[in-house]
Amino acid sequence: MKLRKFLAAALAASLLLASGCDASVTAGAPSAPPSEEPADPTLVVIPAGEDESAGLILDEYAMRAGTSTPVTFDHCEGDTDILNPTGIRRKEYDVTGIGGSVLFEFVFDAKKPVVFTAEKWVDGAVVEDAAAEEITAANRAGFVEKYLGDNRWAWHTFAGFRDAAKVKNNRLLMSSDENYMPQGETPVGLGEDGEVCFTLPAAGIYRYTLYFRESLDNTPEHCTTGDELYSITFRLTVPKSDRDFDVLSVTGVWSDEPQLVHGGPGYGFDEFLSNCDVYIVVSYNFTPALGEDMYLGLVGRKSSVEMLENGEWKTLKDAVRPDTLMTEPGLYAGHIAMNLPDPEGTYRLTVHFEGCGDFPLILNWAE
Repeated sequence: MKLRKFLAAALAASLLLASGCDASVTAGAPSAPPSEEPADPTLVVIPAGEDESAGLILDEYAMRAGTSTPVTFDHCEGDTDILNPTGIRRKEYDVTGIGGSVLFEFVFDAKKPVVFTAEKWVDGAVVEDAAAEEITAANRAGFVEKYLGDNRWAWHTFAGFRDAAKVKNNRLLMSSDENYMPQGETPVGLGEDGEVCFTLPAAGIYRYTLYFRESLDNTPEHCTTGDELYSITFRLTVPKSDRDFDVLSVTGVWSDEPQLVHGGPGYGFDEFLSNCDVYIVVSYNFTPALGEDMYLGLVGRKSSVEMLENGEWKTLKDAVRPDTLMTEPGLYAGHIAMNLPDPEGTYRLTVHFEGCGDFPLILNWAE
């Protein structure tokens, strides 16, 4: 137990994600980072307790504050005097994924309004620019590389940003024209708190290269950017445990006005009154066998919630309604709707994922 407490404390420290980046500013046109680095990065593997079915589970989740994911930044370089990454968060309004992805936020300290694009815009149209011509169309907002070991990096994906303003205050988001940012529209910029939405990758070490310009006007009709093209690079490490599965993030939303949840065929209920939602991101640290369908659906009849009263756990009957949100390689997200009596209470939510067992999670809703 002492080992688990120590590891939980160490992990909690990493959750602060306020590492900031000491970096030098590069002059001239931005370019892709080198394919090798002098130091050999190491993926953090955290031992889990013997009685745990999954790793990275904290002793308690502060739901009001919004819990983060155990991710760290380092090796920040480039034009960090203009745009500097300060952390990652999964807040109350980042409650689910878009288009089969798990949605989080980068948070930046920006010295001026910026948009993520290598292209130069003038009055709502892209104009020719020599620096942008050297960057492929798919990478115009930036791209991500994954570390393969032995100082080798490989292109992983393009930046894939989402506009934070378009997803704020949504409790559930599905794929639609309202929350996508299609190519050809105004480039994605930062939200009110310096945030931009992105899709969290599975466990590994990643290097982000982001292109951006000053935003002079970001309306679709008159989008205009500055003449100067900037870039930053930084490394993102998503750790893993020595278990097959990790609970990567637990986030909650409490509503003062209960919501009516509609069921239907296959859900086991017609209607359910819910005053809080919990979103759980699970990662799996192995490669499925060829042809194996990795479906980790939540099982309602095996999920339950208890409330702490006078030092003892009291079961709340019929208070949980789980729902499957999505699956994707390496990550899985699930949604739990609950009807709980006290927003200041402490609860133990036990969720059952088919294929990886029960996860008891202590949730503290107090301020």
